[in-house]
Amino acid sequence: MLTPVLAGPADPSGALAPVEASAAASAASVLRGYACGAGKPEAEGPLTIRRLIRRNARQDLRLVRGLEPKLGKDVLIAEILQPLIPQTQIQAWCHSPLFPPELGAEWYLRVRDYLYRTADLAASGSDPGVKITITPVKPEP
Repeated sequence: MLTPVLAGPADPSGALAPVEASAAASAASVLRGYACGAGKPEAEGPLTIRRLIRRNARQDLRLVRGLEPKLGKDVLIAEILQPLIPQTQIQAWCHSPLFPPELGAEWYLRVRDYLYRTADLAASGSDPGVKITITPVKPEP
């Protein structure tokens, strides 16, 4: 497995999620910023779990930007968002982004796994035809 190397910190984008939001909400904000061109730079401020989640998502998307020349931004966006929303609704989603709550708080980890496996395959010269599978979380009884 190849180890991706990400140069320097990326500009922060996407708002931090409020305390009552899902743990993945800060990552979702960064993902929306990438997919929709939304999100304003925001100062880092004191270290919190939500800031760490946002920082990690920003680093992940730096990796995605490195894949754009090989795969194309539209293909990457469609593949990343495919388990979350239908491709025909991406523009509408950009104006009112909702992440299905039944996906649970860890859905972003599957997106991250896809990004790293795709980067690894692309760097090795293999076909990065990896697909993301995000299954709904079953509520506990």
